[in-house]
Amino acid sequence: MDKVALNLPWLRASLAETAKVDEICRRLLGISERVYGPGKKDHSRDIRLHIMRNDFMLESTVGSSGFAGRQIELNMIAASFSTHCADLTEVHRYALVKYIPRLRPDCDAQDVHEALQQALPRSPNTDGIAAALAQAQRVYANRWKPTGKPRVVLFISSEKENNELDHRKLEISLFKNHKVLTVRRSLAALSAQCSTLLAPLEPAGFDGAAAADGSRGPQALLVDGHEVAVAYFREGYWPGQFCPAEECWTARETIEISEAVKCPSAPAQLAGMKKVQQLLSQAHELRRFAPDGVGQRLRRCFARQEDPSAESEEAKQAVRAAKDDPASWVMKPQARRARGATLRVRAGHLRRLPGRRHRGASKCGAGPPVAIQGQGHEPGGRLCWQRRGRCTAAGAGPTLLVAGGALHLMARFLMSGTFCRHAIGTSGKASTP
Repeated sequence: MDKVALNLPWLRASLAETAKVDEICRRLLGISERVYGPGKKDHSRDIRLHIMRNDFMLESTVGSSGFAGRQIELNMIAASFSTHCADLTEVHRYALVKYIPRLRPDCDAQDVHEALQQALPRSPNTDGIAAALAQAQRVYANRWKPTGKPRVVLFISSEKENNELDHRKLEISLFKNHKVLTVRRSLAALSAQCSTLLAPLEPAGFDGAAAADGSRGPQALLVDGHEVAVAYFREGYWPGQFCPAEECWTARETIEISEAVKCPSAPAQLAGMKKVQQLLSQAHELRRFAPDGVGQRLRRCFARQEDPSAESEEAKQAVRAAKDDPASWVMKPQARRARGATLRVRAGHLRRLPGRRHRGASKCGAGPPVAIQGQGHEPGGRLCWQRRGRCTAAGAGPTLLVAGGALHLMARFLMSGTFCRHAIGTSGKASTP
């Protein structure tokens, strides 16, 4: 995905139609055009940090001879719930150790505990992601002379963030294991101090960094008396998070201009668009970024993705297949938090697509949808949980979530890590007995 993010001409051409109806896409393309290119910043010379999450649905129809996972989404921004999944693993381990001996008297708690060391290992998500952020700060510190202000990781997050605890656990791990300090600011708060966010920055050595931008020279990102080494975006992927809109987008572009490590940068966020993922599921497009042998292995784990409003024969065939068997397909919009973010395809919706070319998509900020085939992903059982003293049941289908991080400096690949986590997604209607 780093190669995709560095190929701005391809991103621009691939997302041209999407940008007409998707505000986030259009704005990010504009920022990329103004910040990167000849006479501007060279993104290939930046320190580039990617914290990603791959979502796989598990094929119930694939036997032991095949790979059961089908990638349905690659998340390049605000890959959330990593720390919660680590906690959930511990809850599962505790419950199994406590209750299996009651159901199976021949198993004692110690035997179950030892078996779970292999069957359900502890999740390294929290410490792994924190280590990637800390390593990015160290690379930044080696590249740029100090400004005299304490260096921090900036969490860019809404002041009304419901998932704040996920962020806080990363902050604790950063300080506990790496002595890295953090600050939290929303885009709205940063927009109020745009005029003071940038200050000149001097390179610590010669690696081409000083030539980053011929017009301005390298710029530090300063926030309330701190020098930001890493800007970690946990908001900025949905139009409603830019309020007031113009001021917040100015702040977003100011951050992009700075030498702070962006996670993600504007091009990296564009690389995570659903339209890009749909194109990369096609062999001829994937071949631009991966050798044939690697590309073939990757495509074996891709779910089929089609743009239902495209004019290609493949897209038309996908629409026909979805009309015939709507339970085997889902629709995914460009933007996260779009209404009906994952919904079963309805034949009536597909009949309205030809000739309308995504009309109304810009109103909700979702952009053109992508249809994803999910054959064999029907729920295999029932999931029950207790809520407010009552038992609730719903159909459940397993989803494998694989989180990982990668750090690049120019052409050098500095570090990578993969952290697996498992979650249960529900589908169908819940029932309360």
